[in-house]
Amino acid sequence: MHGIHARKEFQMPYVSAKDKRLKVHIIYSMENDFLPYLDEWENSVKERLAGEYTKTQRNMMLLSPQTRLGLRVTCKSASYHGIG
Repeated sequence: MHGIHARKEFQMPYVSAKDKRLKVHIIYSMENDFLPYLDEWENSVKERLAGEYTKTQRNMMLLSPQTRLGLRVTCKSASYHGIG
């Protein structure tokens, strides 16, 4: 197993949900995977032809603006302050 003999902390197996390495991974994923995914989703819906879908139909393809904002604020806050 990696990390055990070399004492490389970040290569050690996860043994607890409280492992501090999970915080780093979760924050990185939110910033670099989840937030860009939300942007891509929103842009793909906005770019749909107005003649093909009504504004109401396009809005139904997205989370509410309040939910999208809440997710962005939560991700940025967790990134800035750390999780836990």
